[in-house]
Amino acid sequence: MAQKQTSSLKEEMDYWVKDFEKKIRRTSETDILVAENKQNIDYNYELIQGLQKENEKLKKEIDELKHVNLIALKSRPLKSLD
Repeated sequence: MAQKQTSSLKEEMDYWVKDFEKKIRRTSETDILVAENKQNIDYNYELIQGLQKENEKLKKEIDELKHVNLIALKSRPLKSLD
């Protein structure tokens, strides 16, 4: 009976140790994934900032083109409808 209990206890301890090691492995994998995701987020943030600057630059260029076209339209003589 004592040998059976010892065997059962050993099996339970083996299971517990393996389960614990598995959880530790998952935790270290999670740390790697979190670090990788942080790098990706930082990179995407930099891309977004660059695109926002480019967008502002394009808006200014469009405004300048509108002004140039408006000046060009005002400087042309009006055609008569006759």
